[in-house]
Amino acid sequence: SRGTRDNTSLRMKYLQKISEKVQQFEAEVFEKLTEKIAVYPKRTVKICLMIVLLCSLGWLRFSQEDDPQKFLTPQDSRAVRDRAFIEDRFEDPPSQSHVMLNRRNDGDNILKKEALLEVFDLHE
Repeated sequence: SRGTRDNTSLRMKYLQKISEKVQQFEAEVFEKLTEKIAVYPKRTVKICLMIVLLCSLGWLRFSQEDDPQKFLTPQDSRAVRDRAFIEDRFEDPPSQSHVMLNRRNDGDNILKKEALLEVFDLHE
């Protein structure tokens, strides 16, 4: 039990020394950086603007993806290959279908029960 406590204590001291070294290094780096910024403010602003402009170049290639399968399915999977196969051979189903219904002979109202039953028969 005592050996475990000694090892833990030793580790804590070691980690504390590492933490102090990291904090000291960060303090020195940021101190030098703030001095440079204070001495060369115009250059600092120009550099920041250049970085922003460079990062903004990504917007030139920006595009929205409407197909959720591109996000949800691995692109090298069989499902993607099968889907491409089907899309190559068959047209996409239309998003809307239009049907015009006319009564044949009597010119009666299409909304009467008999006419609607004929339409349902066609649907089956």
